Amino acid sequence: MKQFMKPPRVVFFDFGDTLVETIPLYVERLRMSFEAEGIGATYEEMEQAFIEADWRSAKALLGRKPFPGDAWRELYMAVIMEKLRIKDDVRELLQRVADRMGTIRPKRKLVEGAKEFVELCRRRGVRMAVLSNNDGRTAQKAAEVGIADYFELFLDSTIEGILKPDPEFFRRAIDRMKISPAECLHVGDLLGCDVMGAQAANLPAAWLQRRKYRPTSTAVEPELTVEGFDQLARLIGVD
Repeated sequence: MKQFMKPPRVVFFDFGDTLVETIPLYVERLRMSFEAEGIGATYEEMEQAFIEADWRSAKALLGRKPFPGDAWRELYMAVIMEKLRIKDDVRELLQRVADRMGTIRPKRKLVEGAKEFVELCRRRGVRMAVLSNNDGRTAQKAAEVGIADYFELFLDSTIEGILKPDPEFFRRAIDRMKISPAECLHVGDLLGCDVMGAQAANLPAAWLQRRKYRPTSTAVEPELTVEGFDQLARLIGVD
């Protein structure tokens, strides 16, 4: 596990389900999209499949250089299909589900404690950035919920042409903020995209564990595991 400054000079945040959540939640929208394709699953089943797909696809592919984004997407879907016992063409189902997801227009709201946490960071002089697998509108979405002005940098996978957990995504943020990894902490809700991706770029990571399902055999060790922003504030010294 990596050491990091307390408080860190810079905090990187994931966006969806870390700072901002949607109504319906992302996992529910995923479940709805599969259902529209005739594939039924409970919310709990979809959440488990989603979380397993995240860390298992990251673990399988993070050692490859350059990081194979397309192979990651396909493996991600393949794990979901395995967990839900779906027999279909991976690429075709991936595209159909993505198309279905694109038709849903969710509302957005701040995750509990997120606004208070970024305010605490700003008061302590901690610089902040957002690193998101998103559709090119991360900064716009942050503005919609009133937090865009807190961040110096938004890195969006669609704009960058790469995506988490690719360590290059994190390195770009480090370079643009002109900092060293030891000065930074990445905060996110996913063990694969956030924790494993950040650690592959030599960044310490805090896992914001907000979901009911917790995988038990990942061998991933975040520098911090927290259930909310109030706990995180205390542990990194910005409270």
